[in-house]
Amino acid sequence: MSERIRLPPGAAVLLVLPDPTAQAVARVLEDDPPRLAIEAPPLDCRPQETVTLMFGPRTGRYACRATVAETSTARWVLHRRTPWVRFDARRSARFPVRGTAQVVCEGRTVAARPLDISEGGCAVAVGPEAAPAPGKSIDLALQLFGYAAHLRCTVVGTSPGPDGSVCLHLHFENLAPHQRAFVRAVVAAAAEELRAAS
Repeated sequence: MSERIRLPPGAAVLLVLPDPTAQAVARVLEDDPPRLAIEAPPLDCRPQETVTLMFGPRTGRYACRATVAETSTARWVLHRRTPWVRFDARRSARFPVRGTAQVVCEGRTVAARPLDISEGGCAVAVGPEAAPAPGKSIDLALQLFGYAAHLRCTVVGTSPGPDGSVCLHLHFENLAPHQRAFVRAVVAAAAEELRAAS
């Protein structure tokens, strides 16, 4: 079903770049799957870079990965690499992730293992000697699916994690636009990976 989606001329798509994380809305010029031509967004990007595309309301958003084939001042041409995947962004569904992370709390930096992510927060595992208490504010550095960002979080709870670790349940705080772009792109990529594995 998602493979048959064709976006009409003038439809709005959100384009998210991975490094540095940035986003912009662009209008569709022509959709001939897997080729998609859009108005040139105000972003700096090189051909062959992989980006995330999204469209639709929060209650029925679709996302896919695409490669930038051509760029000019008037239009970009993209080639979709994956089918459109539908997800409901209102529910803040959590998706398992693999990557790297660091937690900075009160001037101390410790390694962490990302476990899952949603549009509202994430969970990471740390050693029991390094676990901050619920209510603490931390800085979290995440690298997931080729994207990287630093996020301000609040520890909303802890629980026993894998292999004797402690799982920190984190809520994202006061995200800037580029940080929201990072979270959206990672959630979309995680949802896509889960769909492909099912």
